[in-house]
Formats: sequence, structure tokens, C-alpha cells
Amino acid sequence: MTLEEHAKKELEMIGAFDKDGPYDGMVGEAALQLIKVFASQGHSGMSASLVSDIFSKLSQYLPLSPLTGSEEEWEKVAPNLYQNRRCSHIFKENGVGAYNSEGRVFREKNGNTYLSQNSRIPVIFPHWPKKPEIIDVD
Repeated sequence: MTLEEHAKKELEMIGAFDKDGPYDGMVGEAALQLIKVFASQGHSGMSASLVSDIFSKLSQYLPLSPLTGSEEEWEKVAPNLYQNRRCSHIFKENGVGAYNSEGRVFREKNGNTYLSQNSRIPVIFPHWPKKPEIIDVD
């Protein structure tokens, strides 16, 4: 079975092409288009892994190298508040320092998740953004 055949079968199994599926079936079509391009590039196991990892990060607006905290990485978004241009959930406030606004995600018993002021964790540069810590709450 080719990669494209595998992807199509898996997408069909989750209803990704269905008109009542995610975004009226457009998610399945979009994912399959990406698979077709990827498959046409003829990757070996090693290059496929490298390209997949890089694409995944870039498509999520994540950096490919550590954040440096240098002045050119910041954009002023409010008085005394700066947002990192390379990673949108990293902020810097005058008098507070840099922090990850999504460092902790709170999960309720029903599975719903949310962020709050308590989601912030300090950032020290150089910094690799990490997956958030999940905190179960009552």
C-alpha cells in the first residue's frame, strides 16, 4: 500500500472527507493534498522523518532553533508588553520578564482545558518552547 493509499484509508475511517465531518470534508482533502506532495518527493526513511518533523513545527508556528530573546525577536503589542515574533505564546513585560503564556494547561474532569494567569511560566534564554504541563483540576 502506498503512503497516499494509507492516508486516504485512515482519513476515511475518521470521516475526514464527509460533508458532516471537520470543515465539511475539507480537512481530509487538505491533508491528502499534503500527503501527495510529500509522497511525490521520494523521501527515504531518514529524510522523511526530518522533513515531517520540520514541517510539523513550521505549520504550528514553532521555531526551529532556540529563541534568543534578542531585541529583533520582539514586537510591542501594548504599553510595556512585547510578543515574541518567532513563538507567539512567549511574552515579555517590563518589570516582569519573559514568560510562556501557555506553560501550564488546566484540565477539568470532563476533559475541557483552559489557560489562566497561572498558566504562565518564566522563560530564560536561550529557550526551546516545550509542550505545556497539563494540570488536572476539580
